[in-house]
Amino acid sequence: MKTSILLFSLALVSPVLAQTAPPATAPAPATFDWKLRLTKGQTWTQTLSSSLQSSSTLADPRTKKPTRMESDITQTVAIKNVVLDATPAFFLIRSTYSALDQKVGIVINGQSQPTPKMPDFSRALVGGSFTIKQAPDGRVLDVLGLEDLVAREKRGLDSLIKTPQERAALRQFLPSAQALKQGITKSQGAYLPKTPLAIGQSFSYNSSLPASFFGGITITGKRTLRGFDAQTATFDETSTFDIGGAKPILLTGMTKVYAALKGTISGQSIVDAQTGLPRTSQLTTKISGKTTVVPASGKRMSAPVSVTSQTTISTTTP
Repeated sequence: MKTSILLFSLALVSPVLAQTAPPATAPAPATFDWKLRLTKGQTWTQTLSSSLQSSSTLADPRTKKPTRMESDITQTVAIKNVVLDATPAFFLIRSTYSALDQKVGIVINGQSQPTPKMPDFSRALVGGSFTIKQAPDGRVLDVLGLEDLVAREKRGLDSLIKTPQERAALRQFLPSAQALKQGITKSQGAYLPKTPLAIGQSFSYNSSLPASFFGGITITGKRTLRGFDAQTATFDETSTFDIGGAKPILLTGMTKVYAALKGTISGQSIVDAQTGLPRTSQLTTKISGKTTVVPASGKRMSAPVSVTSQTTISTTTP
Protein backbone atom coordinates (compact mmCIF):
# COMPACT_ATOMS: atom_id res chain seq x y z
CA MET A 1 0.00 0.00 0.00
CA LYS A 2 2.83 2.36 0.85
CA THR A 3 4.43 1.63 -2.54
CA SER A 4 1.19 2.42 -4.34
CA ILE A 5 0.83 5.72 -2.48
CA LEU A 6 4.43 6.69 -3.37
CA LEU A 7 3.93 5.94 -7.09
CA PHE A 8 0.66 7.89 -7.06
CA SER A 9 2.38 10.85 -5.44
CA LEU A 10 5.18 10.82 -8.03
CA ALA A 11 2.61 10.74 -10.82
CA LEU A 12 0.99 13.87 -9.42
CA VAL A 13 4.26 15.75 -8.84
CA SER A 14 5.95 14.94 -12.14
CA PRO A 15 3.71 17.12 -14.34
CA VAL A 16 4.24 20.04 -11.97
CA LEU A 17 8.00 19.64 -12.11
CA ALA A 18 7.90 19.54 -15.89
CA GLN A 19 5.86 22.73 -16.07
CA THR A 20 8.09 24.70 -13.68
CA ALA A 21 11.44 23.74 -15.20
CA PRO A 22 13.49 26.84 -16.17
CA PRO A 23 13.22 27.85 -19.84
CA ALA A 24 16.17 27.37 -22.14
CA THR A 25 18.68 30.24 -22.12
CA ALA A 26 18.21 32.63 -25.03
CA PRO A 27 21.06 32.41 -27.52
CA ALA A 28 23.62 35.18 -27.34
CA PRO A 29 23.46 37.71 -30.20
CA ALA A 30 25.77 36.96 -33.09
CA THR A 31 26.60 40.62 -33.76
CA PHE A 32 27.29 43.80 -31.82
CA ASP A 33 25.33 46.90 -32.82
CA TRP A 34 27.43 49.89 -31.77
CA LYS A 35 25.13 52.87 -31.32
CA LEU A 36 24.84 55.68 -28.79
CA ARG A 37 22.00 55.00 -26.35
CA LEU A 38 21.83 57.93 -23.95
CA THR A 39 19.15 59.35 -21.68
CA LYS A 40 18.32 62.92 -20.69
CA GLY A 41 20.26 63.97 -17.60
CA GLN A 42 22.93 61.27 -18.02
CA THR A 43 26.41 62.43 -16.98
CA TRP A 44 29.96 61.14 -17.36
CA THR A 45 33.53 62.45 -17.21
CA GLN A 46 36.08 61.66 -19.89
CA THR A 47 39.75 61.98 -18.96
CA LEU A 48 42.54 62.05 -21.55
CA SER A 49 46.12 61.53 -20.37
CA SER A 50 48.99 61.66 -22.84
CA SER A 51 52.76 61.55 -22.79
CA LEU A 52 54.56 62.78 -25.89
CA GLN A 53 58.28 62.54 -26.65
CA SER A 54 59.79 64.25 -29.70
CA SER A 55 63.26 64.76 -31.09
CA SER A 56 64.80 66.68 -33.98
CA THR A 57 68.26 67.71 -35.17
CA LEU A 58 68.89 71.05 -36.84
CA ALA A 59 72.19 72.55 -37.97
CA ASP A 60 73.01 75.86 -36.28
CA PRO A 61 73.26 78.44 -39.11
CA ARG A 62 76.12 80.23 -37.36
CA THR A 63 78.33 77.40 -36.12
CA LYS A 64 77.17 74.77 -38.67
CA LYS A 65 77.11 72.29 -35.78
CA PRO A 66 74.06 70.07 -35.31
CA THR A 67 71.62 71.07 -32.57
CA ARG A 68 69.73 68.21 -30.97
CA MET A 69 66.41 69.16 -29.38
CA GLU A 70 64.27 66.79 -27.34
CA SER A 71 60.96 67.51 -25.68
CA ASP A 72 58.75 65.63 -23.25
CA ILE A 73 55.15 66.83 -22.92
CA THR A 74 52.62 65.34 -20.50
CA GLN A 75 49.02 66.48 -20.54
CA THR A 76 45.83 65.62 -18.68
CA VAL A 77 42.43 66.90 -19.81
CA ALA A 78 39.15 66.13 -18.05
CA ILE A 79 35.77 66.93 -19.62
CA LYS A 80 32.42 66.62 -17.87
CA ASN A 81 29.48 65.73 -20.09
CA VAL A 82 25.73 65.96 -19.50
CA VAL A 83 22.88 65.01 -21.86
CA LEU A 84 20.63 68.07 -22.08
CA ASP A 85 18.09 66.40 -24.34
CA ALA A 86 17.56 62.95 -25.85
CA THR A 87 15.32 62.17 -28.83
CA PRO A 88 15.21 59.24 -31.30
CA ALA A 89 17.02 61.45 -33.83
CA PHE A 90 19.73 63.16 -31.75
CA PHE A 91 21.29 63.90 -28.36
CA LEU A 92 22.31 67.33 -27.07
CA ILE A 93 25.48 66.89 -25.03
CA ARG A 94 27.13 69.75 -23.14
CA SER A 95 30.86 69.27 -22.58
CA THR A 96 32.76 71.34 -19.99
CA TYR A 97 36.51 71.42 -19.34
CA SER A 98 36.87 70.54 -15.65
CA ALA A 99 40.66 70.13 -15.49
CA LEU A 100 43.60 70.76 -17.79
CA ASP A 101 47.25 70.41 -16.88
CA GLN A 102 50.31 70.41 -19.10
CA LYS A 103 54.02 70.07 -18.34
CA VAL A 104 56.79 70.62 -20.86
CA GLY A 105 60.41 69.56 -20.63
CA ILE A 106 62.97 70.67 -23.24
CA VAL A 107 66.56 69.44 -23.62
CA ILE A 108 68.96 70.98 -26.16
CA ASN A 109 72.26 69.19 -26.77
CA GLY A 110 71.86 67.37 -23.48
CA GLN A 111 71.13 70.50 -21.43
CA SER A 112 67.73 71.09 -19.82
CA GLN A 113 66.12 74.37 -20.80
CA PRO A 114 63.69 76.71 -19.02
CA THR A 115 60.23 75.45 -19.82
CA PRO A 116 57.36 77.57 -21.17
CA LYS A 117 54.86 78.87 -18.64
CA MET A 118 51.69 76.83 -19.22
CA PRO A 119 49.46 76.91 -16.08
CA ASP A 120 47.81 80.26 -16.90
CA PHE A 121 46.87 79.04 -20.37
CA SER A 122 45.50 75.82 -18.90
CA ARG A 123 43.40 77.61 -16.31
CA ALA A 124 41.88 79.84 -18.98
CA LEU A 125 40.20 76.82 -20.61
CA VAL A 126 38.87 75.28 -17.41
CA GLY A 127 35.17 76.08 -17.14
CA GLY A 128 34.78 76.57 -20.89
CA SER A 129 32.00 74.54 -22.48
CA PHE A 130 30.29 73.78 -25.77
CA THR A 131 27.31 71.69 -26.86
CA ILE A 132 27.31 68.90 -29.45
CA LYS A 133 24.23 67.72 -31.32
CA GLN A 134 25.00 64.09 -32.12
CA ALA A 135 23.03 61.33 -33.83
CA PRO A 136 22.79 57.79 -32.39
CA ASP A 137 25.03 56.56 -35.24
CA GLY A 138 27.80 58.90 -34.07
CA ARG A 139 27.44 61.66 -36.67
CA VAL A 140 27.99 65.14 -35.27
CA LEU A 141 25.09 67.22 -36.58
CA ASP A 142 26.02 70.57 -35.04
CA VAL A 143 28.30 72.21 -32.47
CA LEU A 144 27.11 75.19 -30.44
CA GLY A 145 28.73 77.68 -28.08
CA LEU A 146 32.33 77.53 -29.32
CA GLU A 147 32.75 81.31 -29.11
CA ASP A 148 33.37 81.10 -25.35
CA LEU A 149 36.07 78.49 -25.87
CA VAL A 150 37.85 80.63 -28.49
CA ALA A 151 37.71 83.68 -26.19
CA ARG A 152 39.26 81.63 -23.38
CA GLU A 153 42.05 80.43 -25.67
CA LYS A 154 42.86 84.03 -26.58
CA ARG A 155 42.95 85.07 -22.92
CA GLY A 156 45.25 82.16 -22.17
CA LEU A 157 47.56 83.14 -25.01
CA ASP A 158 47.63 86.74 -23.82
CA SER A 159 48.77 85.51 -20.39
CA LEU A 160 51.80 83.88 -22.03
CA ILE A 161 52.79 86.47 -24.66
CA LYS A 162 53.16 90.09 -23.59
CA THR A 163 54.55 91.60 -26.79
CA PRO A 164 51.68 92.88 -28.98
CA GLN A 165 53.47 91.96 -32.20
CA GLU A 166 54.12 88.35 -31.15
CA ARG A 167 50.64 88.08 -29.69
CA ALA A 168 49.07 89.16 -32.97
CA ALA A 169 51.29 86.77 -34.93
CA LEU A 170 50.39 83.77 -32.77
CA ARG A 171 46.68 84.56 -32.57
CA GLN A 172 46.25 83.77 -36.25
CA PHE A 173 47.06 80.13 -35.44
CA LEU A 174 44.20 79.82 -32.96
CA PRO A 175 41.26 78.23 -34.81
CA SER A 176 38.14 80.38 -35.09
CA ALA A 177 34.79 79.15 -33.74
CA GLN A 178 33.82 78.19 -37.30
CA ALA A 179 37.07 76.27 -37.84
CA LEU A 180 36.63 74.45 -34.52
CA LYS A 181 33.08 73.52 -35.49
CA GLN A 182 34.28 72.21 -38.83
CA GLY A 183 37.10 70.30 -37.15
CA ILE A 184 34.86 68.62 -34.57
CA THR A 185 32.17 67.78 -37.13
CA LYS A 186 34.56 66.23 -39.63
CA SER A 187 36.89 64.49 -37.19
CA GLN A 188 34.16 62.95 -34.99
CA GLY A 189 31.42 62.25 -37.50
CA ALA A 190 32.23 58.79 -38.84
CA TYR A 191 33.67 56.72 -36.03
CA LEU A 192 30.79 54.21 -35.56
CA PRO A 193 29.95 51.30 -37.88
CA LYS A 194 26.95 51.59 -40.18
CA THR A 195 25.87 47.97 -39.58
CA PRO A 196 26.20 45.46 -36.69
CA LEU A 197 29.51 43.58 -36.59
CA ALA A 198 30.38 39.96 -35.93
CA ILE A 199 33.58 39.12 -34.07
CA GLY A 200 36.52 39.60 -36.43
CA GLN A 201 34.71 42.02 -38.70
CA SER A 202 36.03 45.55 -39.29
CA PHE A 203 34.77 48.92 -40.39
CA SER A 204 36.76 51.79 -41.90
CA TYR A 205 36.47 55.53 -41.44
CA ASN A 206 37.97 58.67 -42.92
CA SER A 207 38.14 62.06 -41.28
CA SER A 208 40.00 65.31 -41.65
CA LEU A 209 40.85 68.59 -39.97
CA PRO A 210 40.92 71.90 -41.87
CA ALA A 211 44.08 73.83 -42.71
CA SER A 212 43.74 75.89 -39.53
CA PHE A 213 44.86 72.77 -37.64
CA PHE A 214 48.61 72.39 -38.33
CA GLY A 215 48.08 73.03 -42.03
CA GLY A 216 45.44 70.30 -42.38
CA ILE A 217 45.23 66.67 -41.25
CA THR A 218 43.70 63.65 -43.00
CA ILE A 219 43.02 60.39 -41.13
CA THR A 220 42.19 56.92 -42.47
CA GLY A 221 41.39 54.28 -39.88
CA LYS A 222 39.97 50.83 -39.19
CA ARG A 223 38.38 49.25 -36.13
CA THR A 224 38.02 45.49 -35.70
CA LEU A 225 35.65 43.85 -33.22
CA ARG A 226 37.78 41.55 -31.05
CA GLY A 227 34.93 40.33 -28.81
CA PHE A 228 31.83 41.39 -26.88
CA ASP A 229 29.36 40.34 -24.19
CA ALA A 230 26.35 41.95 -22.51
CA GLN A 231 28.52 44.56 -20.76
CA THR A 232 31.33 45.57 -23.12
CA ALA A 233 32.78 45.29 -26.61
CA THR A 234 36.49 45.38 -27.41
CA PHE A 235 37.89 46.91 -30.61
CA ASP A 236 41.39 46.86 -32.06
CA GLU A 237 42.29 50.16 -33.71
CA THR A 238 44.71 51.12 -36.48
CA SER A 239 44.92 54.33 -38.48
CA THR A 240 47.28 56.47 -40.53
CA PHE A 241 47.34 60.22 -40.94
CA ASP A 242 49.12 62.97 -42.86
CA ILE A 243 49.85 66.48 -41.65
CA GLY A 244 50.12 68.78 -44.63
CA GLY A 245 53.02 71.18 -44.94
CA ALA A 246 51.42 73.76 -47.22
CA LYS A 247 50.66 76.30 -44.48
CA PRO A 248 52.91 77.34 -41.59
CA ILE A 249 52.12 75.88 -38.17
CA LEU A 250 53.90 78.68 -36.33
CA LEU A 251 54.90 82.26 -36.99
CA THR A 252 57.18 84.22 -34.66
CA GLY A 253 58.08 87.66 -35.94
CA MET A 254 58.80 87.08 -39.61
CA THR A 255 59.98 83.47 -39.16
CA LYS A 256 57.65 80.72 -40.39
CA VAL A 257 57.69 77.06 -39.35
CA TYR A 258 56.22 74.36 -41.61
CA ALA A 259 55.61 70.69 -40.83
CA ALA A 260 55.24 67.77 -43.25
CA LEU A 261 54.55 64.67 -41.16
CA LYS A 262 53.06 61.20 -41.41
CA GLY A 263 51.92 59.02 -38.56
CA THR A 264 50.21 55.87 -37.33
CA ILE A 265 47.89 55.20 -34.41
CA SER A 266 47.36 51.74 -32.94
CA GLY A 267 45.70 50.42 -29.82
CA GLN A 268 42.55 49.02 -28.28
CA SER A 269 39.28 50.43 -26.99
CA ILE A 270 36.63 48.97 -24.69
CA VAL A 271 33.09 50.24 -25.30
CA ASP A 272 30.13 50.10 -22.95
CA ALA A 273 27.60 47.80 -24.64
CA GLN A 274 24.59 49.58 -23.16
CA THR A 275 25.42 53.27 -23.77
CA GLY A 276 27.90 53.01 -26.65
CA LEU A 277 30.33 55.26 -24.77
CA PRO A 278 34.01 54.29 -24.62
CA ARG A 279 35.09 53.00 -21.22
CA THR A 280 38.83 52.95 -21.85
CA SER A 281 41.23 53.40 -24.77
CA GLN A 282 44.97 52.76 -24.93
CA LEU A 283 46.57 54.30 -28.03
CA THR A 284 50.14 54.64 -29.34
CA THR A 285 50.93 57.35 -31.90
CA LYS A 286 54.13 57.45 -33.95
CA ILE A 287 54.99 60.41 -36.18
CA SER A 288 57.91 61.00 -38.54
CA GLY A 289 58.74 63.66 -41.10
CA LYS A 290 60.39 67.05 -41.10
CA THR A 291 59.92 70.64 -40.06
CA THR A 292 61.19 73.56 -42.07
CA VAL A 293 62.12 76.96 -40.63
CA VAL A 294 61.91 79.87 -43.06
CA PRO A 295 63.38 83.07 -41.59
CA ALA A 296 62.69 86.50 -43.07
CA SER A 297 66.36 86.73 -43.94
CA GLY A 298 68.80 83.88 -44.05
CA LYS A 299 68.84 80.31 -45.20
CA ARG A 300 65.87 77.93 -45.04
CA MET A 301 66.54 75.08 -42.59
CA SER A 302 64.91 71.64 -42.42
CA ALA A 303 65.13 69.06 -39.67
CA PRO A 304 63.89 65.47 -39.36
CA VAL A 305 61.34 64.95 -36.60
CA SER A 306 60.41 61.83 -34.65
CA VAL A 307 57.48 61.78 -32.21
CA THR A 308 56.04 59.00 -30.05
CA SER A 309 53.08 59.41 -27.72
CA GLN A 310 51.05 57.21 -25.39
CA THR A 311 47.44 58.20 -24.77
CA THR A 312 44.93 56.80 -22.29
CA ILE A 313 41.25 57.77 -22.45
CA SER A 314 38.94 56.73 -19.62
CA THR A 315 35.27 57.38 -18.90
CA THR A 316 33.77 57.46 -15.43
CA THR A 317 30.12 57.74 -14.40
CA PRO A 318 28.66 58.92 -11.08
